Amino acid sequence: MPLNDREKVVIATKVMRFSEKEAIDYLKEKGYQMSKKTYYRILRRIAADTKKRLFEICKTMKERHMDRIDDVEFIRSQLLEILRDDKTKTTDKLKALHELRELEPWITAFDEAAQGVLEDFVKNFGKDHEDQIPNLSTLDETESQDIEI
Repeated sequence: MPLNDREKVVIATKVMRFSEKEAIDYLKEKGYQMSKKTYYRILRRIAADTKKRLFEICKTMKERHMDRIDDVEFIRSQLLEILRDDKTKTTDKLKALHELRELEPWITAFDEAAQGVLEDFVKNFGKDHEDQIPNLSTLDETESQDIEI
């Protein structure tokens, strides 16, 4: 359940801890003039849909995680190219080294998170796809079908 632009601005008023008056003024400034009643109705609806929003986020978590890993690895490869380039100035190489060092905690965090995802996958593998888990009888059948006499 993605949020629309108006709902995002309403959430921003909560994140910035605006008072009611500050929130209404901020919304008006952003082009969303509304009454206090409408403001609170939107807040209640957002709060009620929290579980749905979390579920939607979780559905795309693996893909988003992989995207972040790809991004960090791409940045890392670009920095390594800068280091390898003989034409790069020493100061730029030092900056690249600094940036590489700054990336390391991110890479470590992604690796640790990926480990957790893999452990969870292995632990729960058969629960959702019991029909896909091979057993000895199905293995014997497929092997005997592949053998030509």
